[in-house]
Amino acid sequence: MKISGRLFVFAICAVLPSCQSVGTQMQSENLKAEKNTTSTISYRMNCSSPKSDSFVKDANLFRFKLTDGDVGKCDTDNKPFVGASGYYKAYSERSEIVITQPRLRKNKEYSISFQHRILSGYDNGDRNETFFQIKNCLDSRVPVMAYLRRDASPNKRFAFSLAPGGDGTHVRRYGADKVGLGGTDWHSYEFNYSNTEPSTLQVIVDGVEVLPKTKFTNVGLCKGYDTIRLGIYRSGADKKLGKVNTTSVSEYKDIEVREVLVSR
Repeated sequence: MKISGRLFVFAICAVLPSCQSVGTQMQSENLKAEKNTTSTISYRMNCSSPKSDSFVKDANLFRFKLTDGDVGKCDTDNKPFVGASGYYKAYSERSEIVITQPRLRKNKEYSISFQHRILSGYDNGDRNETFFQIKNCLDSRVPVMAYLRRDASPNKRFAFSLAPGGDGTHVRRYGADKVGLGGTDWHSYEFNYSNTEPSTLQVIVDGVEVLPKTKFTNVGLCKGYDTIRLGIYRSGADKKLGKVNTTSVSEYKDIEVREVLVSR
C-alpha cells in the first residue's frame, strides 16, 4: 500500500456565507503529500452551551469555558453515575462543538490538526476533561476520547480512551507531557486517525509523538461516518465530598481535517 501525493484539506470556519478559510500546514513524518483542494468546514454546538460565555468564537479563535456546576445540555448530562470503585458524579459539564462537515467516512484515513492552549483549569483530579473526541453512536460507544490533566504526574497528563463502552473493547493509553502543559502557550496537535477495522490512532504534539500508532476495535456501528467534537467535557465535582471543579478555559485555532488518499 502506498499513499498518493494528494490530500484533501478542509479549513474550519463559521457556517456563514462570508466564511474565511483558516489553517496551517500540517506535516507527518510518514506522509509525503501536499494540499490539493480547500473546502469549508461547518460546525454546530453540541446540545447548546450552559451559559452565554461557555463558547465564544472570534474569527479564527474558538474559546471554551466551564465553571463549577455548568451542567451540559445533552440528555445524558443530568444523569448520575456511580463506578465500581466508588467514583461518583451527579452530572456532566459540557461545552463542545461538533464538526458536521466534513464527516469522517468509514474505512478512510484522516489527519486532524489544530492549535490549542489552556488558559486555566484542567486540574480537577479524577474529573478527567476531554479536549478532543470522535463520536459515532448516540450511546457510550465512542471511538476516541482524549483527555488533558495538568495536575497528573508528567507521564500521565495525556490520556486516550479508545473504544470505551463496547463489549471488552476498551483500550486506554497515557502520554507524557514533553511540551510543557503547565503554561498558557499554544501547542500544535496532530491526530492521525483511521476508522478501518481495526481502527488506529497516532497523536503528535509539537512534533513529539505522545501516542504511538495504536490499534483498537472499530465500534462505529451506527452510521457510515464519524464526527469530531472539540471543547470541554468533564464530570461534575463530587459534592458529597465537598469538591468544587476549578474553571477550565481553553482555546483552539487553525483547525484542519484532511482525508488521506490511499492507493492499493
